[in-house]
Amino acid sequence: MRVHPELVQNFVEETLRYDGPAKNLCRQTTADITLHGITIPADRRVMVLMGSASRGERVYTDPDTFDPFRIFDTDNKILTFGEGIHSCMGAPLARLTARIAVQKLVASLDGAEVRVVGTPQRWTKQMVRSFSSLPVGRARCAVTPRTAMPSVSESCATRTAAAAPCTSTKSSRQARPPWSAAHATTSRRWRNSATCS
Repeated sequence: MRVHPELVQNFVEETLRYDGPAKNLCRQTTADITLHGITIPADRRVMVLMGSASRGERVYTDPDTFDPFRIFDTDNKILTFGEGIHSCMGAPLARLTARIAVQKLVASLDGAEVRVVGTPQRWTKQMVRSFSSLPVGRARCAVTPRTAMPSVSESCATRTAAAAPCTSTKSSRQARPPWSAAHATTSRRWRNSATCS
């Protein structure tokens, strides 16, 4: 994304698709409805699994692969924030906040990479899922600029295998204090490293 900052929006959208915070919600049917040959009677509770819908192979090519080059359109838009009259009112703000955060993070790295340097801890509620702790660190690596963007069909595995291997070294420096959010405290520990293999 340092070389192609225009990918930030796609990166955010693919992150929301691949592992979005909202996994399910319940709705009440107001009339009989038939979907894919199955009739759901009126006045029944229906659980919608957005996490499953985001990995639907009928909608997404190679749905279990995180692909920041994935193209989104009206035929495969994500359901992380719902749809229609039930769509999340905060979705535009959430997308904007995520885009700005990623842009600022990428701009501040100065040639380094962010890597997970510990064991992430999850907190789970019925409807949403997130991290209570996500320890990350900086790893300085050689970056080979791309002269052209890869095709959408290029696999993430190929891009990952081509990345320069790095090792992280721990440091006691903490760049920012933990912050609190509703239901959880998220602690991000930033560590520096300067060794590459």
